[in-house]
Amino acid sequence: MKNPDGSWRMPPPPYPPIHTTESQMNLDDFISMNPAVGWGRVFSLDHFLQRYTGNSLPSPSSS
Repeated sequence: MKNPDGSWRMPPPPYPPIHTTESQMNLDDFISMNPAVGWGRVFSLDHFLQRYTGNSLPSPSSS
């Protein structure tokens, strides 16, 4: 992690980063909101609530 001025908060480790000849860095695959990229599933808020709480967002007309 770096400070706002670009200096290191803590120095990086002395060993080289983990990578292969095919892949240098894949963090973007894990944080992508594109359902076709990376691992896992991307949910809308309503689908997320239905899946993990059993409830969905109240409709605007029901308030």
